[in-house]
Amino acid sequence: MCIGAPKWHNCGYEITSRGGNGAKIGMTIIPLKWMRSEVMRAKRAYGKVWMSFGSGQTDDDRLSLFVTHGGIASTNEVAFMGKPAIVVPIFGDQMRNAHMLVRHGGALMLHKFDIADSQKLIGSIEAVLNDASFAERAKRLSRMLRNQPVSAHELLLKHAEFAARFGRLQNLDPYGRQLPLLQYYLVDVFAAIAGVVLISVTILVLLVRRICCRSQRKAKAE
Repeated sequence: MCIGAPKWHNCGYEITSRGGNGAKIGMTIIPLKWMRSEVMRAKRAYGKVWMSFGSGQTDDDRLSLFVTHGGIASTNEVAFMGKPAIVVPIFGDQMRNAHMLVRHGGALMLHKFDIADSQKLIGSIEAVLNDASFAERAKRLSRMLRNQPVSAHELLLKHAEFAARFGRLQNLDPYGRQLPLLQYYLVDVFAAIAGVVLISVTILVLLVRRICCRSQRKAKAE
């Protein structure tokens, strides 16, 4: 296994060369175009492209573990195909997608800086591969998605048929589209609240100042 970034390229060396007594870890590397040069320089790591992402081939029996950044496309595909995964979210909605897969029990999440630690990466891979519960829960999620009460295809057809039959419905048109920008974002409400707070604070400050001035005058008179 190899990570394409130069900072992390040693991960591939350490993982593939682990085991001194004839033991070895066999992995099939699926590099992107910009990763291929890094993969081919890794010692005892062999790259072979046998899967095309997005073509539904994550359902291939040869795939035991899917490592992904947690994008919505790979998240949907992994969940639907029922494969255990290690998710390394980077930014955006990837954190939410990673937590979603972890919550269903079929995935393990790693921090993006943890993949620079070969021991953590090895431990995570072995934990998922050696624990059958990850694969079982991933397959259960896949069965749930494939056997929903109303399929996505059927739901789309029903909505399309409804729209074709009744056309544009005024009662389904959000009233917010007719509001001015200031009202839509509640600027007038926040301005009123800010005005009340400002007036209250001003009155309080004036009262405190007046009380302090009276106390000072009384002290001087005495």
